[in-house]
Amino acid sequence: MPHIVIHYSHGLDETIHKGDVLKALHNDLATRESVTLSAIKTYALPMAACVVGAPDTSQNLVHIILKLLPGRDVDLKNEMIQGLRAIVLSHAPEYVVTAEVQELDAQTYSK
Repeated sequence: MPHIVIHYSHGLDETIHKGDVLKALHNDLATRESVTLSAIKTYALPMAACVVGAPDTSQNLVHIILKLLPGRDVDLKNEMIQGLRAIVLSHAPEYVVTAEVQELDAQTYSK
């Protein structure tokens, strides 16, 4: 734990090298308080379909989900997610990049 999950719309494969972005995300999160590099899992999942805004002017989208066990304060969670978002924007500035933190239930999460 934690997990960084990247959902991306079509076109990202032609725009950036996902492996480089995933490594950058992985390494950035490892610099944050209470995170151990060996515990991070980072992966990307393509969206089968996506509409952002008006259908005739739809943009490409990257959505970042940072899954964490409970216990970190909101300032740290915001620092983490904004750092991840900045990395994706630096690689794909023409994309809409959204991000969220999801807290997992420590009683039901298993690894």
